[in-house]
Amino acid sequence: MPPVVNGDGTMKRFRAAMAALRKREFIARTNAGGCCRGCVGADLLSVKQQTKFDEGAPVIWTYKGQGGETMLHLKDGGVYMYHDQLEQDDFDQVEYVFAEYGFDVAWDGNEMSALFVRDMEAIRG
Repeated sequence: MPPVVNGDGTMKRFRAAMAALRKREFIARTNAGGCCRGCVGADLLSVKQQTKFDEGAPVIWTYKGQGGETMLHLKDGGVYMYHDQLEQDDFDQVEYVFAEYGFDVAWDGNEMSALFVRDMEAIRG
């Protein structure tokens, strides 16, 4: 497991998990303007990312309306992540990477359903 950051560190661990996904060729972004797949576009994808998207790269993002920079501790105890082009094997990678950083990720496999990420340290704590 990656080192735990002093203090709460939840957002730092969350961002590190997203960076780890980008190393696996995901398009992963926090605080994007689009809250649903209908808005995936200019605000979410750079020109370089658009090329990866066109090639079928999975995309996951959080909506900035969920609490800005300090999100993750919401009324449901987590944060919703939206996605596009996400298949089950992609989700398996998301689940594995986030677990490495102390998070639990749930998804019902429906392409229209959001992923739900909970901070396991906060749940145990």
